[in-house]
Order: sequence, then structure tokens, then C-alpha cells
Amino acid sequence: MIFHPAYQAANTIIIGKHQNAVQLQATLGLATLFMNSLIATIQVGFNGSLSTLVSQAFGQKDLRLCGLYLNRQLILNVLIFIPMVVLMMFSK
Repeated sequence: MIFHPAYQAANTIIIGKHQNAVQLQATLGLATLFMNSLIATIQVGFNGSLSTLVSQAFGQKDLRLCGLYLNRQLILNVLIFIPMVVLMMFSK
């Protein structure tokens, strides 16, 4: 999350030097909006709920349940990243 704005700024600077800068910046803006609003927000929601569930399980001193929640979250993160990777692989 720290470097997320940095690579978007770098992409904008690199695209700004291209001769078709207006069209490319519009495409970059739409792709960034799509990835942030539809994919990244779902993952942030999953991670926010995970912090609540794990802290409650840890407070109950149920370490097995903590591990279960964390493993489920890893699986959900992988499933959320699959569409993101597909979009990145087919974009120029």
C-alpha cells in the first residue's frame, strides 16, 4: 500500500512523454479506477474483517481458530489477485 501511489505516478510521468499522451492517460486512468474500485477494495474489505475475527479469536485464546482465519484469508487473497494478474498480463 505504501508504493501504490508511487507506481501510478511513475506510469503517469512515463505516459506524459509519449506523443499520444492524452489517450494513454485516459486509458491509464480507467484501468487504475477499475483495478482500485473493483478489485483492491474487495481485498481491503476482506483484510479489514480478518483483523476483527483474528483479534477476537486471539482474545479467546483459540490459536487454532486464528490460524484457520489466516489460512482462509491467504486463499481469498490469491483468488482476488487472479483477476488482477489476468488484467495486467493482457494490458500493454
